[in-house]
Amino acid sequence: MKAALLQALRTRHLGRECWFFDTLESTQTTAADYATKGAAHGALVWARVQTAGRGRMGRTWLSGDGSLCASVILRDGVDAGSAFQWSFVAGLALHDVITARIGPGAKLKWPNDVLIVEASGGARKVAGILCTLELQPHPAVIVGVGVNLGFDPVAHDPTLAGRAAPLPREDAGAWLAELLLQLERRADEHLRLGALHTLAETRARLAFVGEIASVKTAAGELRGRVLGLNDAFELRVEDEAGRAQTIAAADVWPAAAP
Repeated sequence: MKAALLQALRTRHLGRECWFFDTLESTQTTAADYATKGAAHGALVWARVQTAGRGRMGRTWLSGDGSLCASVILRDGVDAGSAFQWSFVAGLALHDVITARIGPGAKLKWPNDVLIVEASGGARKVAGILCTLELQPHPAVIVGVGVNLGFDPVAHDPTLAGRAAPLPREDAGAWLAELLLQLERRADEHLRLGALHTLAETRARLAFVGEIASVKTAAGELRGRVLGLNDAFELRVEDEAGRAQTIAAADVWPAAAP
């Protein structure tokens, strides 16, 4: 698998230094450890299978045969104050690859997932992102991605029915090579054109805008119409009383979703 990646790789930096594991608890945890030991910008940790994959808000990211699990270390242009923006940069890169491979239908689910929106109106998660910040020996963002390449999470967790789905099975090495290329391109744009460019690109691909959604935060659940993103990448929702609410962190799904 690593040979397929290196053969297909067209990046300047991302993935040029690569550690591949047949089985690993978490690519994110391992990449963070390597980052604190000085691993270079673009260094990649990739596993065929994760046994304790990490999702957002302390959740577990399911993986298995066919899933793509990888974490890449980004250092160029990274600072603590804007580190959260790299999740949106990575989301755009994932959206680029998925759209190129299966056609229109992919949308970005704020703040860190990619969905396939079906003709019936349903939406199912096919990829997720987890970004973490390491400050020593100098700042690095660890961009972790999980992609369901032929792996169906519902078969392992029936509660995900209607909310998760597999993408077509493909060679993971070639798929990852394309993702790294698009991530490098999107990172260059982000640094050259600024956060407002990344924000505009994200807004154009955002799921559920105009729809009534269930917004679950640490404080509870809010039901309202999704208005979009403000200039700080936060979600804006009009609640049932007609008041605009600003949401910094939440899980968002259409209110009618199972």
